[in-house]
Amino acid sequence: MRAVIFDLFGTLVEIKTPRYPYRKLLRWIRQSGTSLTPDDAKRIMSQPVSLADAAELFGAAPPAAQLAAWETDLQTELSAMCVFPDTLPALARLRSTGYCIGLCSNLAAPYAAPAKALLPELDVYAWSFQIGAIKPDPQVYEYLVYELQCRPSDILFIGDSLHADFDGPSEFGMKARLLNRTGNGTLLELLEAAL
Repeated sequence: MRAVIFDLFGTLVEIKTPRYPYRKLLRWIRQSGTSLTPDDAKRIMSQPVSLADAAELFGAAPPAAQLAAWETDLQTELSAMCVFPDTLPALARLRSTGYCIGLCSNLAAPYAAPAKALLPELDVYAWSFQIGAIKPDPQVYEYLVYELQCRPSDILFIGDSLHADFDGPSEFGMKARLLNRTGNGTLLELLEAAL
């Protein structure tokens, strides 16, 4: 194994004061009479769109004050992003032993820059809005293999979502482990058992 790829939120990073601005936007759109589908969140996360752009995707025009409130919520979330206490030591240990390290996250575009600032100098950043697909779409895992120039079996994928971070990578041929931050140990313990 030569690379370890991590999910972002719930795995390496948390938002201390979540406000869910994109969910609020979708709820407002639904309450305004637009019929939504389960894939609508996917539409937002697979394109580089702001909150205002996301509203336009659905032909919606929220009042300016409402959009401003959601933007405030978004800025609150972005400023409340922080790494879990064991994240940086785990990454340092991997780096010192020669592993390539990357992030792979389903997220809206505004979250990427603060995430990269918290976790700079990784070997690959696989953002859903750049790839045009969300986990567990195989296109996401193909992107990782291409960027790392390795085989799927060379990659260990660690995340907190059974479907996106375990089933998807496993079906693609990667090794995968789930991290449950509410009870099954630390990231360092998981890495020691998996590597």
